[in-house]
Amino acid sequence: MSRVVHFEIEAKDPEKKMAFYKDVFGWEFQEMMEGYWSVITGPAEDEGIDGGIMKAASEDAVRTINTIKVENLDEYLGKVEQAGGKVTSEKMDIPEVGVFAYCEDIDGLSFGVIEFTAIA
Repeated sequence: MSRVVHFEIEAKDPEKKMAFYKDVFGWEFQEMMEGYWSVITGPAEDEGIDGGIMKAASEDAVRTINTIKVENLDEYLGKVEQAGGKVTSEKMDIPEVGVFAYCEDIDGLSFGVIEFTAIA
């Protein structure tokens, strides 16, 4: 069974969105690259997951994307397509983390799939 290990929040105005989540939940943010920030929701030893926040691709694309950990990315991208979903991005290498791709389920809901390749 594969579990959700990361979330991404799209934002019309990432700075305002980060201020909101910091004020409400005390979350912390670190810029990873232009237009993308990691979200730290609590200490690593506490239960829960961390995520990311990014500028929305369009005004109507504000959503949350969950990322699911898999053992073999290529195998699961094939399973997505066989089950009627779509792979919507090229595979992306995330340095010191793993290999990642965006997909859509049968209703068009976006999600990510990641194979961790870095040794923790």
